[in-house]
Amino acid sequence: MEITSVGLAVISVILGHGAIETWVTALFLWVLLTLIATDLLWFRLPDILTALLFVLVMFLSWQTGHPSVSEAVSGAVIGSGAFLVLQIGYKALRGREGLGTGDVKLMAGLGAALGPWNLPLMLLIASLAALASTVADSLVSRRPMTATRPLPFGASLAAATGFLWCLMRLPA
Repeated sequence: MEITSVGLAVISVILGHGAIETWVTALFLWVLLTLIATDLLWFRLPDILTALLFVLVMFLSWQTGHPSVSEAVSGAVIGSGAFLVLQIGYKALRGREGLGTGDVKLMAGLGAALGPWNLPLMLLIASLAALASTVADSLVSRRPMTATRPLPFGASLAAATGFLWCLMRLPA
C-alpha cells in the first residue's frame, strides 16, 4: 500500500497543474486505492469513502472542467442509476443479493470521474479484469467457480476508473 501510494503521488504530480489540483488528484487516487483494498479484504465499500470520492471528483470537475460539471453529474446519475436497476432486478429475479449497495454508491463517484461517455469502456475493462482474476484465483486455489462465489467487483470498478482517468489526463 505504501509503495503504491507513493507511485500514485508521483502520478498526481505529473497529471496535476498547480498545487491544489495535484493534491486533490492525489487524494482522489488514494481514495480509489483505499476502496480497492477494503473491497478486496472485507467486501465492503464504506459510505464515507464513496462520499469522499464523489466530493473530490466534483471538485476536480469544477476546477479543471474535465469532465465538465454537467457531464460529471450525468455520469454519476447514469452510473448509480444503472447499478441500482441491476441490484433491484437481480434480487427480484434471483431472490438474493447479486450486487451490493456499496457498488451502487461507488458508481456515483466513478461515473462523475469519467462522465457518461466513458462508463461503457470502464465497465468492460472492470468486467474483464474481474473475470481474469477470478479465473486465475480458481486455477491457483483449485476452488471451483460458482454462481454464488462472492466477487469484490468494486475493486475492479475502482481500478479500471483510476486507469482510464489517468489516461484521459495525459498530455496529448
